[in-house]
Amino acid sequence: MKSLLLTAMLMTTAFAADQKTKLTKAEHKAEAARHATRAEEFAAKAKKHEANAERLSKPGYNAMQHKWPGLAKGPENLERDRAMQARRAEAEAREKVEYHAALADKGVDAEP
Repeated sequence: MKSLLLTAMLMTTAFAADQKTKLTKAEHKAEAARHATRAEEFAAKAKKHEANAERLSKPGYNAMQHKWPGLAKGPENLERDRAMQARRAEAEAREKVEYHAALADKGVDAEP
């Protein structure tokens, strides 16, 4: 019973946190700019991780391949996963840029 009550309280606080005031055009433009810089940061991180993955995938002497061949691809796979996560975060940030830019271009401005 306590867990059900706690869950209900958490849901109401989360719902109340989602109910925020509307943003003005300037605030939407600022949010779009903030998300654009975040998208560029994630793109740079993804490029770095992809370069590391390429470097790790090149053939060369690797003691792990001889002793534990199943674990030799671990660092390469980790870098590829990190690059994929950064690309996903970049795509989400770009979607938010488009959303806030579209709202900033609308003719109606929220009352302060």
